[in-house]
Amino acid sequence: MSMIRTRNMERQGYSLIELLVSLVIAAIVGGTIVTVMQSQIMLSTTQNRNMLNQADLRDCISYMSDEIVTMGSGVVEPFVEIAEPQELMYVGDLNNDDVWERIHYYYDADAQELIRELDQSSDDGATWTNIGTDVMMDNLGSIQFIYYANNNEAPADEDAITAVEMKMTMDVSNDQTAFTGGRVGGQAMVGRMTIRNRRMN
Repeated sequence: MSMIRTRNMERQGYSLIELLVSLVIAAIVGGTIVTVMQSQIMLSTTQNRNMLNQADLRDCISYMSDEIVTMGSGVVEPFVEIAEPQELMYVGDLNNDDVWERIHYYYDADAQELIRELDQSSDDGATWTNIGTDVMMDNLGSIQFIYYANNNEAPADEDAITAVEMKMTMDVSNDQTAFTGGRVGGQAMVGRMTIRNRRMN
C-alpha cells in the first residue's frame, strides 16, 4: 500500500491552473519591467536631446560673440554694412594682421539655417575675396538681432550701434519622436555683446 501511495506522489506535478497563474504573473512582471525600461530610455533620450540643443545654441552664440565684439577693429568707418533683425554684415580685422574680414550672418528661413559668409580684403576693402560659406546652426526656428546705441537706446543708424543682442530659438519638431515621447522642450538662448571699440559711456 505504501508503494502505491509513493508512486502516486511521484507522478504529481503542476496543475494546469497553477501553470496559467504562473504565466500570468510572469507576463505582468515582464510587462512592468519593459514599461519601466522604456520610460527610462525615453527620459534619458529627452534629457540628452535637450542638453545637446542647449550646447549647440551656447556654442553658436559664443562663437559669434567672439567675432562681433571685434567689429570695426583695425578698419575705418563705416564698418557696419547691414543691420537687420535677421541679418548682420560688418567689417573688422579679426586677427590684427592688416587683412580685413567681412562677416555676413543671415537666416535662411526655408532651410532653417543660420549662414555665415566670410570675405577678406588685403587692400583696405577695395576688393573682396570670398573665403567660405558655412552653416552655423541648423534646425533654427528663429533668430533676431537687436541693436543698441549708448544708454541702451535704439540706434539712429548703423554708425551709432554700440551693442548687439542675439535671440535664437531651436525648432525641436524633429526631436519629437517615439524615443523622446514628444517631451523635448523648445530651446531658446540670448546673448549680448558690446563692441570693443565703441564702449558705452
